[in-house]
Amino acid sequence: TQLATLPAPVLTYDPEFPDEFEVRIQSIRDGMKLVAVIEFISPSNKDREEARQKFLSKCVGFLQIGIGLVLVDTITNRHANFHNELLGLTSRRRLTRLADTPTYVASYRPYGFGSVESLDVWPYPAVVGQPIPAVPMPLRNGPELMLDLESTYMQSLADQNL
Repeated sequence: TQLATLPAPVLTYDPEFPDEFEVRIQSIRDGMKLVAVIEFISPSNKDREEARQKFLSKCVGFLQIGIGLVLVDTITNRHANFHNELLGLTSRRRLTRLADTPTYVASYRPYGFGSVESLDVWPYPAVVGQPIPAVPMPLRNGPELMLDLESTYMQSLADQNL
């Protein structure tokens, strides 16, 4: 076996990747297929129009293939409401949107037969100083679970203070 000699690259650059804070839920029974995603919105997701569009495209992609999605937005110093923008991208109708609140939690369940025909949505404002709302976490082709973000957050605080 002979080592390959690579030609000189046509282009070399320093890529910019957005911060990604997400939890991917996979099914052991279905060969580790992705069944749900929890996206924690970061400041860089809201930074520039290009970053916002990339983030929204990723979310739409999950929904198109039937993956349950939860958005958690706790960023107060940059303004963009991805939930409202996602509704605008996925519907021709004027749907009721979340009040223009900087923080929120929203859950999405795509379903249909063969392809995504409908989208169930649970949006809730997340008021600073109040408990984080629990939301459904729909799993692709599976049950729905309740995602209790407040209990998880409080447990992580308690674990840090041991």
